[in-house]
Amino acid sequence: MSNYSTSLRMPESLRQDILEIAEYHDRKPHWIMLRALEHFAEQEKAQIAFLKERSRQAQIERENGTLLSAEETIAEMKDYVAGFKDAKS
Repeated sequence: MSNYSTSLRMPESLRQDILEIAEYHDRKPHWIMLRALEHFAEQEKAQIAFLKERSRQAQIERENGTLLSAEETIAEMKDYVAGFKDAKS
């Protein structure tokens, strides 16, 4: 494994994981970290989009008296995030 340093502070175990993954994929650790950050950002954007849309819908449901339960909202969020990931593929 090559010596690779980054300005990110991280636990040694995580650094070693990144180095192993990079070696396995014949990539530089920077590429692995960039992909991980992109994946994280996509998930966060999907969750934020869902929460914004859900807040809008909840306001309408409150006005109509048809508010969903917490379990229904969580199931809806999982479906929304899965659909967002599928659309990105």
